[in-house]
Amino acid sequence: RHPPGRRFSVVEVGAHLGGCTFHVVTHLPPVERRTEDVIRALVVEPFAPAVAAMRRTIWDNGLERIAKVSETIICAEGERFVHHQHRDPDLPWLHQPYWIPAAPSDPEASDGLDEEVALSENRQCRGLGEVLSERGFRIVDLLRIHVVGAEMSVLQTVIPRLRSGQIRALAVAIFGFTYQNARRQDSVAIARLLLEAGMTIDYEGLRGRDAMERLAHNVAKGTSTLVAWHGSYYLNTAGEGRSNETMVEVE
Repeated sequence: RHPPGRRFSVVEVGAHLGGCTFHVVTHLPPVERRTEDVIRALVVEPFAPAVAAMRRTIWDNGLERIAKVSETIICAEGERFVHHQHRDPDLPWLHQPYWIPAAPSDPEASDGLDEEVALSENRQCRGLGEVLSERGFRIVDLLRIHVVGAEMSVLQTVIPRLRSGQIRALAVAIFGFTYQNARRQDSVAIARLLLEAGMTIDYEGLRGRDAMERLAHNVAKGTSTLVAWHGSYYLNTAGEGRSNETMVEVE
């Protein structure tokens, strides 16, 4: 449920193949109302093969007027990254692309990507707030972030939107491990940032300070999710929401 006359907007950063987004756009609205007037989605992903696959999925399923892809790496101002592939020795068929902070002298990181992803049309490293403005997303009802340890970097580029309530609810990936050479995630700092933005947080069924305590001392193994929302705009597991229309405009 969301305010009449406005589309439900979902954004996924670090989408890879867009599983979360495609589930939302095909399951959240009633089937008979699944049009661009009800829901819209933006998937943000810098890995060119994954971007190509998502665009094909969108085309093959007639979602061109609902879902868009931005081939972009999101980072805070001044950050630079190089591209790596994680290969799990126990799962040799699984290749996980990820980006690690670059050394100041690394020439391959000047634009955020290295030659392994030279097919990228957009090689810029940009803030999420800039991308949202460019795409016309003034309000984001649901933001999903899964960027292998750089989640804080993404959140720092939308702090004004978080504080104003223009990002209504979000789900942030929490890692109980660190990829080789990747940035180690500070999940407590992420939770603190969201609380300071006036959001309610939930992690593994715990809220507020209890959630922070769990993040500090007993993060779930593998990948889990930290959920946060503003005011009464709470998305439960059934996908239902109650909107809070009181917001401060962000120029």
